Amino acid sequence: MLFCSFFTLLVVIPGFLYLNFADSSTKDDGGVHLQNKMVFGQLLNENLIVKNMPQILARSLEFEGMRARSQHELELLKKLKSDDRIAELLPRTVSKHNRNQNLKPILLILGHLLGHEGVDAAAFKANMDEIRRLSPYLV
Repeated sequence: MLFCSFFTLLVVIPGFLYLNFADSSTKDDGGVHLQNKMVFGQLLNENLIVKNMPQILARSLEFEGMRARSQHELELLKKLKSDDRIAELLPRTVSKHNRNQNLKPILLILGHLLGHEGVDAAAFKANMDEIRRLSPYLV
């Protein structure tokens, strides 16, 4: 009996607390990485052009992990990229800020904002749900 109570006090309760609160030092209340402040801090200034906001939003750490998982997704992304309205808002020159940028999040964000029907594909459902869930916290 005494052993069980010590085990509970010394292993079970601290283990439960560690598993539930271990990531609280890297994420804020909305579940957004705190390192995004460093990423956004470099890009946000008084000379910001509003049409570049989707590009800055796509650079968040949560969205950088989105990659094309199949050939079908890659074809859908190429269709989005070939749309003239979306292509106009994509970065045209390579700079130190967009050299390694993943294009999938920015294409999905721009497609959603411009009402492109390609972002409603079943292949993008999970990614679009994540973008819609996290974007208010990132802004």
